[in-house]
This record gives sequence, C-alpha cells and structure tokens, in this order.
Amino acid sequence: MLGNFLLVAFGGALGSIARYGFSVWLGPLSPGFPLGTLAANVAGSLIIGFVTELAGIKTSFTPEMRLLFATGFCGGLTTLSSYLFECNNLLRDRELVLGLLYAAGTLLVSFAALWAGIVICRLFFQRG
Repeated sequence: MLGNFLLVAFGGALGSIARYGFSVWLGPLSPGFPLGTLAANVAGSLIIGFVTELAGIKTSFTPEMRLLFATGFCGGLTTLSSYLFECNNLLRDRELVLGLLYAAGTLLVSFAALWAGIVICRLFFQRG
C-alpha cells in the first residue's frame, strides 16, 4: 500500500517538473498567453489516453505502472487549477476573445489529444 503512494508521489513530482519545464520553455514564446500550461495539458491528455489504453491491452502493464504514469505523472503534469487561474486572468484583463479561445481551445485540443493517445496506442499494440 505504501509503495503505491510512493509511485504516485514519484510520478507526480516528475509530472510537476515537466509542467514547470513547459512553462519555462514556452513562456517566452507567448508573452501574455499561457502556452506552457496549454502544452502541459495537451501532452498530459495524450499520455493518459495512451497509458490507459495500453493498460487495457497489455497484461504486462501492471496496475502499479498505471499509478505511476496515469495517476502520478499525468496528475502532476496537467493542471486544472492553473488553467482556470489563467482563464480568469485573461478575462480579468479584458482579453475576452483570447480568454474564451483559451478556455474552449484547451478543452477541445486536450480531448482530441486524449483520443490521439488512444489511437496511437491501438496502432502500436493491436488488441488480440
């Protein structure tokens, strides 16, 4: 049981570091727009789609691996709170169009990335 908590904690730490890395790397490319958080959420959606599909296809993908990657890493990488905070900041700054595009675009692109992860996994690891 403690081992599962440690897997989630380790994965979460790595995901949080990756999220911060996205912000440091992409922040200067888009002043005034939270490109780093958008990229982290889309990447996390792609990864979690792939990982959860892989867990259903490959019996060698253990529940512990799912905890490490899906719950831990993707949980640390993706961030609803930062997304909402940044949406609010754009709207507060009267960037209505940009704020609404970011809010809707993040949801749409992240959902598309989730499905892309599932499809990519299925291409590499056929059921059966």
